[in-house]
Amino acid sequence: MTNKVTTEVDGNIGIITLNRPENNNTINVEMLEDLNSGLEELKMNDAVKSLILRGADNTFCAGADLLAFQDGELLTATSDIGLLRQVQKKLEDFPMPTIAAIEGVALGGGVELAACCDFRIADSDAELGFTEIDLGVFPGAGGTQRVPRLIGVTKSKELIFTGGRLSGIEAESIGLVDKVAGEDELMEVVIEFAEQFSDKPPIALQTAKAALNEVWRGSSLREGLLFESLAADIAFETEDRSEGMNAFLAKREPEWKGR
Repeated sequence: MTNKVTTEVDGNIGIITLNRPENNNTINVEMLEDLNSGLEELKMNDAVKSLILRGADNTFCAGADLLAFQDGELLTATSDIGLLRQVQKKLEDFPMPTIAAIEGVALGGGVELAACCDFRIADSDAELGFTEIDLGVFPGAGGTQRVPRLIGVTKSKELIFTGGRLSGIEAESIGLVDKVAGEDELMEVVIEFAEQFSDKPPIALQTAKAALNEVWRGSSLREGLLFESLAADIAFETEDRSEGMNAFLAKREPEWKGR
């Protein structure tokens, strides 16, 4: 890894920080490579019960690095679209709950990254939007597919066609973000939200998330119910299920083993 992304573990919370503050944490090839490695690293850490994605220096991510046009780097990133898709899928499929902590601006590719997370929590005066239309393109890295699943097709068309920006409060009102934090409270709110997953049985969380992601991916009801049945069978056969039942009957706190 270079230093375009940093990772840390705070208790049971994994934290990935997009780290190109001099460029408003815009996305380039190196950042994608580091993000891919960081996700893999935290995925293998059994201590991690949730993941926070944030940006350095009070800015989430201002999208793709347009300055990279000067040396052709953005064209390289475009030709290597497989890496971008791989990173997005790895974030979407991260086994434990994921939260995007949105501060400052989240534009274009920044919103598309946030949309890969399970939850989005924004600062009240954050700015979110898709500005690609004024560059003669559109958000083609999930913006026209994941975002409508969050806010509906019509609202997505308005955002994408006009290139307008929303405050954190406005984004919450249409469902683009799930919670809004007050001034200087974002990470406190995000960490408090993430901590509620720390005392949950990890296999049950993972299998529930996998089943819910089938809805996200547009599985039919029949396909989704089949996947749900298989996932539920996995959870039912775990030691944690037995521990949960026994703890409930004994009126004590369960001790999860993750197996």
